[in-house]
Amino acid sequence: MKSINKIFKDDLRIVEFNKDGKFLYALFDNGTRTRVGKLGQIIIYCCSCQFSKNTTYRSNYKNRQFKCHKCLSSGENNPFFGKKHTEGYKKIKSDMMRGRYDGENNPFFGKKHTSQTKEKFKRRPKLCGTANPFFGKQHTEDTKLKLSKISSQKELERSDEFKKKRSENFILLQQRLMNSDYEKYIQSKKNGGLAAAKSQNNYKPNRLEKKFIDLLNKNNISDFVFAVILGYKQYDFGNKRLRMLIEVHGDYWHGNPLMYGDGEGLKKLNNIQLDKMKKDEEKRAFAEKNNFNLLHFWENDINERPEFVISVLKQKIDEVERGYKTCYPV
Repeated sequence: MKSINKIFKDDLRIVEFNKDGKFLYALFDNGTRTRVGKLGQIIIYCCSCQFSKNTTYRSNYKNRQFKCHKCLSSGENNPFFGKKHTEGYKKIKSDMMRGRYDGENNPFFGKKHTSQTKEKFKRRPKLCGTANPFFGKQHTEDTKLKLSKISSQKELERSDEFKKKRSENFILLQQRLMNSDYEKYIQSKKNGGLAAAKSQNNYKPNRLEKKFIDLLNKNNISDFVFAVILGYKQYDFGNKRLRMLIEVHGDYWHGNPLMYGDGEGLKKLNNIQLDKMKKDEEKRAFAEKNNFNLLHFWENDINERPEFVISVLKQKIDEVERGYKTCYPV
């Protein structure tokens, strides 16, 4: 029986299947053969899109054309084509899967891939360059808009606990990079800053900055623009008319002196915080040298004392309009 699929075993292609006695054999293109039951891992290609899959041989591969999941589930081939799940069903599935593979529930928890498995991963065909079916193509504007809406909706549905854990994981990754290769960490930060400084549009407000924006809007202070670029330095907010700049500092990243330092009961500053504080001083010196009025507000004050933040800001705006110059932290 001639093979109807494009199947490879150790770079040898299976051309046909022959039964000899009670055993079925796979015949390779170099004239050798092996029992089908001993084939094990093979590479099989989709008959429609030529996508390659590294998998274990199955008996139906000899008499049924193989199609990848994408081809089987796209368009009218999908039995669910034109239908939609109900909101109730979506919620049931979501509740069922939430936390199912987190931590110790993950069957791979505490384990590591063997060197042989890692080597297999390296040998797997990579969908990069011309091998990628999307190579040379671009999403339409309509598709981009749909993807953006889906991403935004997912972010809104995420719990505060999930966001907090994600933030903590990001901090740990940054600390790991800093401890393993501090020079690489600093260089990556510099490269990212220089690339982003080319355009104000590359900056997106973080959670604290969004909270400060809401605070400004709530108190009808609308003259401040987010992400002002001055001399390759990015300031969180700026007012061109008043020549006024505002920096919103996270307690951890910038080392709030009420929480971090050498004093009794304070946490010790790490290299990340010291590096941030050095950059903050450079930005303060640049603002002062170029006759800008600079204010700093701490995360703790924005969260716990928003009325104080707004009263100080309004007072400084009034002072600047009357000709005073301020450039110090609040």
